[in-house]
Amino acid sequence: MSAEDLQNEEREVLDSIFDGDENFKAIDTNSFQYTVYSATSPDKTVALRIHWSSQYPEIIPNFSLELSHNNQIPPHVKANLLSELKTFAEENVGVSMTYLIVDWLKDNVDSLIPSGLKKEEVKSEQLTKRQKNKLSSFGNSQTRGRDWVDIIRHLSQMGSAVE
Repeated sequence: MSAEDLQNEEREVLDSIFDGDENFKAIDTNSFQYTVYSATSPDKTVALRIHWSSQYPEIIPNFSLELSHNNQIPPHVKANLLSELKTFAEENVGVSMTYLIVDWLKDNVDSLIPSGLKKEEVKSEQLTKRQKNKLSSFGNSQTRGRDWVDIIRHLSQMGSAVE
């Protein structure tokens, strides 16, 4: 079978396996995304994008973790995860492996992503009314309403429009 035939067959299999699974998305004919959630810890989630090249499955697919869902994962953890994914994929070259990769990631997400990776929320200071007013002038030392004073002065110099 040619690589294209194998890809078409795998696409059909993936559609039937992941039918109704909201964690799976077919981005286009050669790109897929799956979001894996840990069964033990809600902060251990990862979204993986898999892209097949024209020679897939004879060569491993391209993996991407550069998705907004993964912003809480530090770069060194992402690098380790990609390395582990590539190692697993290289063991399965020549085989339709997208489902195998997703299943492997589901089984290993707890060991690959350390606990407590939630992005720290930066709490802003509570500002007083005076501080807010000071900030609202954008560094301008001029008083509030300055523009209105200029407009009224201009209008008074123009005189009345109705005579």
